Amino acid sequence: MRAMSRPVPFLLLSAAVSTLTVAAPASAQSRGPDGCRTDAPDAATRIARITARLYPSVLLTRDTTSRSLEARMRALKVPGVSIAVIDGDRVAWSRGFGVRDTSTRAPVTTATRFQAASLSKPIAALGVLRLVQQGRLGLDDDVRTRLRTWQMPASPFLDSGRVTPRLLLTHRAGIAVSGFAGYAQTDAVPTLRQVLDGAAPANHPALRVVRTPGQVNAYSGGGYTVMEQVMEDVSGARFVDLLQREVLTPLGMLRSTYATLSPSERDDIARGHLASGAQVPGAWRTHPEHAAASLWTTSCDYANAVLAMQRAARGATSPLPAALVREMMTLQAPTQGIGVGLKGAPVPFRFSHTGSNVGYKAIMLGYLDQPRGAVVLTNGDGGAELMNELVRAIAEEYGWNDMRPVVRTALVVDSLRLSAAAGRYTRDDGRGVYELTWRDGALFGAPAGRAPQRMYAMQDSAGTLTMGFLFDGELQVVLRRDARGAVTGLQWGSATDFAVATKAAGPGAL
Repeated sequence: MRAMSRPVPFLLLSAAVSTLTVAAPASAQSRGPDGCRTDAPDAATRIARITARLYPSVLLTRDTTSRSLEARMRALKVPGVSIAVIDGDRVAWSRGFGVRDTSTRAPVTTATRFQAASLSKPIAALGVLRLVQQGRLGLDDDVRTRLRTWQMPASPFLDSGRVTPRLLLTHRAGIAVSGFAGYAQTDAVPTLRQVLDGAAPANHPALRVVRTPGQVNAYSGGGYTVMEQVMEDVSGARFVDLLQREVLTPLGMLRSTYATLSPSERDDIARGHLASGAQVPGAWRTHPEHAAASLWTTSCDYANAVLAMQRAARGATSPLPAALVREMMTLQAPTQGIGVGLKGAPVPFRFSHTGSNVGYKAIMLGYLDQPRGAVVLTNGDGGAELMNELVRAIAEEYGWNDMRPVVRTALVVDSLRLSAAAGRYTRDDGRGVYELTWRDGALFGAPAGRAPQRMYAMQDSAGTLTMGFLFDGELQVVLRRDARGAVTGLQWGSATDFAVATKAAGPGAL
């Protein structure tokens, strides 16, 4: 999940989502024009239960927050959601909720296209596997021998290692630039060559090898962009056309494309929305980094790809190469497969990926030991929290025990003392700013510019108060206080990763 937008003035959404618009069921034919099949017989009942109660990662015993889908969309200012659920080796159902555009209030349907953001990466990885299957490329080739129209600049880190497709697709190639902010509709958009070189009008540094390949697992959208150039040079085709021909069409992803779309097109396309609820200026940002971030898709389309991966992994009939997909689903590094994250070691049982472009948040997951999975696409920056809650509600309904929420009891801390922690904190090294806000009787926190997440008190001691997040059961923030109880700073996450921050606002007692 990558570059986030800055909030702009709030645009009232209550009217837009006060009554959720649910797309009509897909046609009864084998595959409708939106790519969806007929619902499973129990779909309506299951959908009603799922949308009635969503679940955070951490469920507090005394939490009385309304958690219907409608209430959470309104609270998180997410206008629209598209969901597809896999059960019994089929897309059991798909639905659209809310609106794709807060200005026109056009509803989300099962055919609505969303930016999939980094969900682009697993599909791009399938394109690489197709080239490997055709003998045009090897997963362990030195890509410098395969590049034709662009050459990877010399680096001392290449003296003791080489960059390969396997390393690029598992974020271990040592390529700089983790993610991309995209370009406004009024911006000049760089070519692939300009993206690689960080040349104007590119808005990021050049994609260079800054670590010895194979030594460090560090998320790299830049690595996927280098892989995009390798794919074009090996195939002689534009990446957008190559993926359409070799992956999207064979998988039946009828509404999906890596091509750049224009807001002026008369199509069923979801507009992006900021954390404030306002629409992204110009409707959405453009991503010329196609392999890393540009896929437009529907939840049902993407669920068809998940199904194809599941079937290939277990050796069933699939348009994907079984042996290569099994390698894709094999641990290459802790929790990392080829193009996907993996859960379970030494034998993974689940694969997944999340996506985050400005105005869009998405998640997909599929099980390897059972024919189940889900895809959630949203058109709001608050969708990062919403998609998490939705997946847990689906898990609760379908009995996916590994995804159920953790139940905890929050410490009771006087609200006047807790609210005093609200403020803006800057890391000592200047590399991070964090904001804590107080609203609705609770403390919320996030890195500056991101959607704030609700916090709860976990541990209270003389000099510190440890806070957890409902959205992330692992992340913790330690509030530091002096002998008088005044908040003097915080630590965000692991002490080895984050410096203590200093509160910019006046210190409060805690």
